[in-house]
Amino acid sequence: MAEPSCFPFHAPQFADYESGRLAGPPVNIASSDRAQGIQAMDEIKRAIEVAEQIPFRYLIQHIGVAGQEFDDKKNDAAMTCIEHLRAFAKPLGVSILVENIPNEFSAPEKLVEFIRAAHFEDVGICFDLGHAHLMSSVAEAFATMKEHIASAHVHDNSKDRDAHFWPGKGTLDWKETMGLLRSAPDDLALVLEIEAQDQKKDISADMAAAYKKLEQL
Repeated sequence: MAEPSCFPFHAPQFADYESGRLAGPPVNIASSDRAQGIQAMDEIKRAIEVAEQIPFRYLIQHIGVAGQEFDDKKNDAAMTCIEHLRAFAKPLGVSILVENIPNEFSAPEKLVEFIRAAHFEDVGICFDLGHAHLMSSVAEAFATMKEHIASAHVHDNSKDRDAHFWPGKGTLDWKETMGLLRSAPDDLALVLEIEAQDQKKDISADMAAAYKKLEQL
Protein backbone atom coordinates (compact mmCIF):
# COMPACT_ATOMS: atom_id res chain seq x y z
CA MET A 1 0.00 0.00 0.00
CA ALA A 2 1.22 3.49 -0.83
CA GLU A 3 2.11 5.92 1.94
CA PRO A 4 -1.08 7.56 3.24
CA SER A 5 -1.68 11.25 2.69
CA CYS A 6 -1.47 13.29 5.88
CA PHE A 7 -4.60 15.14 4.81
CA PRO A 8 -7.84 13.96 6.43
CA PHE A 9 -10.86 12.38 4.80
CA HIS A 10 -14.23 13.46 6.19
CA ALA A 11 -16.80 10.82 7.13
CA PRO A 12 -20.19 11.23 5.43
CA GLN A 13 -22.71 13.38 7.27
CA PHE A 14 -25.72 12.40 5.16
CA ALA A 15 -26.70 9.21 3.41
CA ASP A 16 -26.81 10.64 -0.10
CA TYR A 17 -25.61 13.45 -2.36
CA GLU A 18 -28.01 14.68 -5.02
CA SER A 19 -27.63 17.53 -7.51
CA GLY A 20 -24.71 19.00 -5.62
CA ARG A 21 -26.53 19.03 -2.27
CA LEU A 22 -26.33 16.77 0.79
CA ALA A 23 -29.48 14.70 1.03
CA GLY A 24 -31.03 11.78 2.84
CA PRO A 25 -31.11 11.11 6.59
CA PRO A 26 -28.12 12.22 8.70
CA VAL A 27 -25.40 9.68 9.40
CA ASN A 28 -25.50 9.88 13.18
CA ILE A 29 -23.43 7.56 15.38
CA ALA A 30 -25.00 9.14 18.51
CA SER A 31 -28.36 7.49 17.96
CA SER A 32 -30.08 5.34 20.56
CA ASP A 33 -31.77 3.39 17.74
CA ARG A 34 -29.62 0.31 17.13
CA ALA A 35 -30.65 -0.05 13.49
CA GLN A 36 -29.77 3.59 12.76
CA GLY A 37 -26.41 3.12 14.47
CA ILE A 38 -25.62 0.08 12.31
CA GLN A 39 -26.66 1.94 9.16
CA ALA A 40 -24.43 4.85 10.15
CA MET A 41 -21.45 2.56 10.72
CA ASP A 42 -22.00 0.82 7.38
CA GLU A 43 -22.06 4.19 5.59
CA ILE A 44 -18.86 5.30 7.35
CA LYS A 45 -17.10 1.98 6.68
CA ARG A 46 -17.75 2.45 2.95
CA ALA A 47 -15.98 5.80 3.24
CA ILE A 48 -13.03 4.25 5.11
CA GLU A 49 -12.67 1.66 2.34
CA VAL A 50 -11.62 4.50 0.02
CA ALA A 51 -8.21 4.08 1.71
CA GLU A 52 -7.75 0.83 -0.24
CA GLN A 53 -7.50 2.91 -3.43
CA ILE A 54 -6.47 6.35 -2.13
CA PRO A 55 -4.53 5.94 1.13
CA PHE A 56 -5.21 8.56 3.79
CA ARG A 57 -4.23 8.82 7.43
CA TYR A 58 -7.21 10.33 9.26
CA LEU A 59 -10.97 9.97 9.10
CA ILE A 60 -12.79 12.98 10.58
CA GLN A 61 -15.91 11.87 12.44
CA HIS A 62 -18.76 13.89 13.98
CA ILE A 63 -20.42 12.70 17.19
CA GLY A 64 -24.09 13.56 16.82
CA VAL A 65 -25.56 16.27 14.64
CA ALA A 66 -25.64 20.05 14.99
CA GLY A 67 -27.55 21.20 18.05
CA GLN A 68 -28.07 17.71 19.50
CA GLU A 69 -28.46 17.60 23.29
CA PHE A 70 -26.33 15.30 25.42
CA ASP A 71 -27.77 11.95 26.45
CA ASP A 72 -25.84 9.18 28.25
CA LYS A 73 -27.42 6.37 26.24
CA LYS A 74 -26.61 8.07 22.94
CA ASN A 75 -23.09 8.83 24.13
CA ASP A 76 -22.60 5.13 24.92
CA ALA A 77 -23.89 4.28 21.44
CA ALA A 78 -21.33 6.66 19.93
CA MET A 79 -18.54 4.98 21.93
CA THR A 80 -19.60 1.59 20.59
CA CYS A 81 -19.61 2.91 17.03
CA ILE A 82 -16.16 4.49 17.39
CA GLU A 83 -14.84 1.22 18.85
CA HIS A 84 -16.04 -0.68 15.77
CA LEU A 85 -14.79 1.99 13.36
CA ARG A 86 -11.32 2.00 14.99
CA ALA A 87 -11.04 -1.75 14.51
CA PHE A 88 -12.23 -1.51 10.90
CA ALA A 89 -9.93 1.39 10.02
CA LYS A 90 -6.71 0.20 11.66
CA PRO A 91 -5.71 -2.44 9.06
CA LEU A 92 -6.05 0.26 6.38
CA GLY A 93 -3.67 2.58 8.24
CA VAL A 94 -6.47 5.00 9.15
CA SER A 95 -7.00 6.65 12.55
CA ILE A 96 -10.23 8.26 13.72
CA LEU A 97 -10.35 11.95 14.67
CA VAL A 98 -13.48 13.29 16.35
CA GLU A 99 -14.39 16.91 15.63
CA ASN A 100 -15.65 19.71 17.85
CA ILE A 101 -19.01 20.70 16.39
CA PRO A 102 -21.87 22.83 17.80
CA ASN A 103 -23.66 20.25 19.95
CA GLU A 104 -23.50 18.98 23.53
CA PHE A 105 -21.59 15.80 22.63
CA SER A 106 -18.75 17.64 20.95
CA ALA A 107 -17.80 20.59 23.12
CA PRO A 108 -14.02 20.44 23.70
CA GLU A 109 -14.26 19.17 27.28
CA LYS A 110 -16.81 16.51 26.22
CA LEU A 111 -14.53 15.22 23.44
CA VAL A 112 -11.59 14.89 25.82
CA GLU A 113 -13.83 13.15 28.37
CA PHE A 114 -15.14 10.84 25.62
CA ILE A 115 -11.63 9.79 24.55
CA ARG A 116 -10.35 9.28 28.08
CA ALA A 117 -13.43 7.46 29.40
CA ALA A 118 -13.30 4.94 26.55
CA HIS A 119 -9.47 4.63 26.69
CA PHE A 120 -9.25 5.46 22.99
CA GLU A 121 -5.50 6.11 22.97
CA ASP A 122 -5.38 6.09 19.15
CA VAL A 123 -8.34 8.46 18.64
CA GLY A 124 -7.45 12.12 18.20
CA ILE A 125 -9.28 15.38 17.60
CA CYS A 126 -9.82 17.50 14.51
CA PHE A 127 -9.79 21.06 15.84
CA ASP A 128 -12.40 23.07 13.94
CA LEU A 129 -11.40 26.71 14.39
CA GLY A 130 -14.67 28.24 13.24
CA HIS A 131 -16.72 25.99 15.51
CA ALA A 132 -14.49 26.85 18.48
CA HIS A 133 -14.88 30.57 17.74
CA LEU A 134 -18.65 30.17 17.51
CA MET A 135 -19.05 28.03 20.65
CA SER A 136 -16.59 29.74 23.05
CA SER A 137 -13.15 30.81 21.89
CA VAL A 138 -10.29 29.31 19.92
CA ALA A 139 -7.83 29.80 22.78
CA GLU A 140 -10.10 28.14 25.35
CA ALA A 141 -10.87 25.17 23.09
CA PHE A 142 -7.21 24.74 22.14
CA ALA A 143 -6.13 24.70 25.79
CA THR A 144 -8.66 21.95 26.53
CA MET A 145 -7.92 19.70 23.53
CA LYS A 146 -4.26 20.50 22.81
CA GLU A 147 -2.70 17.12 23.55
CA HIS A 148 -5.22 15.30 21.34
CA ILE A 149 -5.25 17.58 18.26
CA ALA A 150 -3.94 16.01 15.04
CA SER A 151 -5.60 18.17 12.37
CA ALA A 152 -7.51 21.45 12.03
CA HIS A 153 -10.35 22.78 9.91
CA VAL A 154 -9.64 26.38 8.93
CA HIS A 155 -12.49 28.85 8.39
CA ASP A 156 -13.95 32.03 9.88
CA ASN A 157 -17.25 33.43 11.10
CA SER A 158 -18.66 36.42 12.97
CA LYS A 159 -19.85 34.37 15.98
CA ASP A 160 -23.44 34.53 14.78
CA ARG A 161 -23.62 31.39 12.62
CA ASP A 162 -21.43 28.56 11.32
CA ALA A 163 -20.58 30.56 8.21
CA HIS A 164 -17.33 28.92 6.99
CA PHE A 165 -15.91 32.19 5.63
CA TRP A 166 -12.43 32.60 4.22
CA PRO A 167 -9.88 33.45 6.96
CA GLY A 168 -10.07 37.17 7.70
CA LYS A 169 -13.68 37.56 6.53
CA GLY A 170 -15.07 37.11 10.07
CA THR A 171 -13.98 38.07 13.58
CA LEU A 172 -11.59 35.25 14.47
CA ASP A 173 -8.19 36.49 15.73
CA TRP A 174 -5.87 34.81 13.21
CA LYS A 175 -2.62 36.07 14.71
CA GLU A 176 -3.48 34.45 18.03
CA THR A 177 -4.86 31.35 16.32
CA MET A 178 -1.79 30.64 14.18
CA GLY A 179 0.41 31.14 17.22
CA LEU A 180 -1.61 28.53 19.08
CA LEU A 181 -1.41 26.06 16.19
CA ARG A 182 2.36 26.49 16.00
CA SER A 183 2.54 25.48 19.67
CA ALA A 184 0.74 22.17 19.07
CA PRO A 185 2.76 19.05 20.00
CA ASP A 186 2.86 17.84 16.37
CA ASP A 187 2.66 19.37 12.90
CA LEU A 188 -1.01 19.64 12.04
CA ALA A 189 -2.73 18.99 8.72
CA LEU A 190 -4.58 22.28 8.08
CA VAL A 191 -7.59 22.02 5.79
CA LEU A 192 -9.50 25.03 4.45
CA GLU A 193 -13.20 24.25 4.91
CA ILE A 194 -15.07 27.04 3.13
CA GLU A 195 -18.83 27.32 2.47
CA ALA A 196 -20.14 26.62 -1.01
CA GLN A 197 -19.27 29.32 -3.53
CA ASP A 198 -20.99 30.54 -6.66
CA GLN A 199 -19.94 27.87 -9.18
CA LYS A 200 -19.30 30.58 -11.79
CA LYS A 201 -16.91 32.46 -9.53
CA ASP A 202 -13.16 31.94 -9.80
CA ILE A 203 -12.10 31.32 -6.20
CA SER A 204 -8.36 31.21 -6.94
CA ALA A 205 -7.86 34.83 -5.80
CA ASP A 206 -9.65 34.20 -2.49
CA MET A 207 -7.66 31.02 -1.97
CA ALA A 208 -4.35 32.73 -2.73
CA ALA A 209 -5.19 35.57 -0.33
CA ALA A 210 -6.12 33.09 2.42
CA TYR A 211 -2.87 31.13 2.04
CA LYS A 212 -0.83 34.33 1.97
CA LYS A 213 -2.51 35.59 5.13
CA LEU A 214 -1.91 32.32 6.99
CA GLU A 215 1.69 32.03 5.81
CA GLN A 216 2.45 35.59 6.94
CA LEU A 217 1.13 34.75 10.39
